Amino acid sequence: MKEAKADKFNFQRKIVPPKIKLLSVGLLSLGVLLVPAVLTYQATVAIEHVVAGQTLPQVEVQLSQIRYFVFAAMGLSLLALATMTWMIWGLLVGPLKAYQQRTSKVLSGEETIQGDLKDMERGEFAPLIQGFNFFLTQVAKTIQPLRSQSERLTLSSNIFQINTKCILNATTKIQKTAEGDFIALEASAVALEQLTDASKVISDQIHKVGELTLEAETRTNAGAQSVQQAVETMHKIEQSSDKISKIVVTISEIANQTNLLSLNAAIEAAKAAEQGKGFAVVAQEVRNLATRVNKSAVEINQLIQQSQEEVKRGTEVVNQVGLDLKKIVVQVHEVSGQMRALDKAMEDQEKGIESIARQSEGLKNSSAETLKRIEELQQVANSAQAGTHTLTKAALHLDQAIEALDRFDQAEEGKNFIEWSGALSVKVPSLDEQHKVLVHMINLLYQAHLKKLKVEEYADIIDSLVNYTVAHFNFEENMMEAYGYKGFLAHKPLHVDLLATVGDFLGQFKAGRKTLEDLLEILKAWLTNHIQKQDMDYAQPLWDAGAR
Repeated sequence: MKEAKADKFNFQRKIVPPKIKLLSVGLLSLGVLLVPAVLTYQATVAIEHVVAGQTLPQVEVQLSQIRYFVFAAMGLSLLALATMTWMIWGLLVGPLKAYQQRTSKVLSGEETIQGDLKDMERGEFAPLIQGFNFFLTQVAKTIQPLRSQSERLTLSSNIFQINTKCILNATTKIQKTAEGDFIALEASAVALEQLTDASKVISDQIHKVGELTLEAETRTNAGAQSVQQAVETMHKIEQSSDKISKIVVTISEIANQTNLLSLNAAIEAAKAAEQGKGFAVVAQEVRNLATRVNKSAVEINQLIQQSQEEVKRGTEVVNQVGLDLKKIVVQVHEVSGQMRALDKAMEDQEKGIESIARQSEGLKNSSAETLKRIEELQQVANSAQAGTHTLTKAALHLDQAIEALDRFDQAEEGKNFIEWSGALSVKVPSLDEQHKVLVHMINLLYQAHLKKLKVEEYADIIDSLVNYTVAHFNFEENMMEAYGYKGFLAHKPLHVDLLATVGDFLGQFKAGRKTLEDLLEILKAWLTNHIQKQDMDYAQPLWDAGAR
């Protein structure tokens, strides 16, 4: 229809050139101006005839002619005026009004300029309209890269924002750990101080025990020497007893011989009869004395033998005591050496504990400084988060501006690969917003696939998607852990597996063994299986716990 109108208009322009139309308008305008002049002239002539004394019939004839000329002139003027209006409308007002209506619809968003505006380039203002159309075309060509940059700015803002949140979560964890370490270090410092005092007491006691051990070693050595002397004395006693025993045997032998002699004397005295009675009495007394001596010698010998046996047993006992004392001396000497070594070790340990105490104090000071730096880092992270809000707001304003310019974009909009819906919501607003960003990135990759862009033209989107996914998983895990989600330990390996799958895919993608279409299928499967199934397990528990 538009092409038919355009052809008709171009035909009219070829038959009646614009300059002839303007000349016609000028002539008609001149005629319209001349008619009042002619009428004025005729009226003047009629008045002059009346004044000149013409008769009434003559005047009436003149007036009739004037009326005829007036009506004829009025008709011609109306015809000329209509013709001039029609020509002005067709040359000036019509094209401008049609163009104004079309551009108004474009500016109001009712239409876009995806169609061809060249059919509006007509009338005497065609060059002006053509120039404006060229301007709109250039604006349309600028919108595409501007939208692409806006999308990347939004992605950068989202990635920066979630990374800042992850940094805040990490610093909060580190701060809690550092505070626990600081408390533990304070307790360790107190324990080390107590241990140092106890070590000093133990060292003093060990030193005293060492002195006592050394004294015991000295006394044990002296006792061993005394035992040795006792052994030697017992040997001498045994030797003396042997000599005494021999002397007693000799006395016993002498007594036996004396007894025999006294017996012989008694026999001789008996032979001497009366003269030998006195000698017999003496012989009997000698015999009795010899008997008593022999008996005493036997008893003495028995006692000496018993004494020798006791001395032998005493010698054995003393020898055993000597051996035991030698062992004790060796053991006491070893204990003494060990106590000296232990005393030295305790001194070294005391020095080590003092060094540890100093290091612990330094570590406590360092921990306090770390806490201070973590607080500063949190302040910086908070400032960065505020900056992300500003950046996000700026990106939003830029998106709104681009949306306002989208009506000038002549490119057709492609459909999304995945449309966000309530079926993807996990009821936690912060996580839903992050999932929306992931869906948006996947749709950007799909648009790149439809446009058949080169890898280098959308590689940054893939990198952003991977980085954002890592940060999102970190944020999600922190939230599950913070709100005590019981399935956290079972859910975390799912993230690890997905990142491993994506990492393996990217390796094959860069090697040319996988395509962007394969990646889109993996991501779609992830959205279907992970978000719509596995993430739904934590949706209600996190919401009930107050996660937002």
